[in-house]
Amino acid sequence: MALFEIRNLTKTFGGLVAVDDFNCSIEHGELVGLIGPNGAGKTTVFNVVNGIYKPTAGRVLIDGHDITGKKPNVVAEFGIGRTFQNIRLFTNLTVEENVRIACHGRADYGLFHSLLHTPTCRRQDAHLTKIARELLDLMGLADRRDELAKNLPYGHQRRLEIARALALNPKMLLLDEPAAGMNPQESEDLCTLILKIRRDYDLTILLIEHHMDVVMDICERIYVLNFGKTIAVGDPASIQANREVVEAYLGEEEESA
Repeated sequence: MALFEIRNLTKTFGGLVAVDDFNCSIEHGELVGLIGPNGAGKTTVFNVVNGIYKPTAGRVLIDGHDITGKKPNVVAEFGIGRTFQNIRLFTNLTVEENVRIACHGRADYGLFHSLLHTPTCRRQDAHLTKIARELLDLMGLADRRDELAKNLPYGHQRRLEIARALALNPKMLLLDEPAAGMNPQESEDLCTLILKIRRDYDLTILLIEHHMDVVMDICERIYVLNFGKTIAVGDPASIQANREVVEAYLGEEEESA
């Protein structure tokens, strides 16, 4: 059984078909890319998986559990973490506070312990702080933990968002354009980081990315969408050689370069 499956997913907005009968199957530990031109339906797929949108048709399964149409917090409880194309941080909180808030999904004390600040609450808070600081160290942000999130450089904000997603202790990570706005060196460093967190956290990853060097370097398989339809599935070499993909997406990249 695949760890993650999307079966016959369709999402319409009025008369617009954003995603049209999309199927995807990902085994445990795979790093899979989802690419396509702007407006192809990639982020809509993530928003349906994440519970932001309800699908018009189709199903989403994680580890055999049907999570179709469930709310984002429930989807997270089933083990799916997610970053966003447009960074979503608590900008007026510190870097560490941003990660600690995400860590609180792991706490199992109730309101009583929280209000009275019992030893149970203090022990668990200390443990969550330890987890948050380990994640910040992994992301190269340990020395900036007391800074406000809004004061971080753009690339560091991207890393902070990944740290927040990891704080949920996911089985699977959805990364929505993590290299957006990065220069070539930052993109290369990000590739190394993504491979490291996959290995260290035993993660399965589905990645949306417009930087073709990132996709081709680290993804084992790639799904290509165009106008909501799947036009190709394969390894990086076969995708690069696919004429329909080149015309729909890779060619567009070359022309705009």
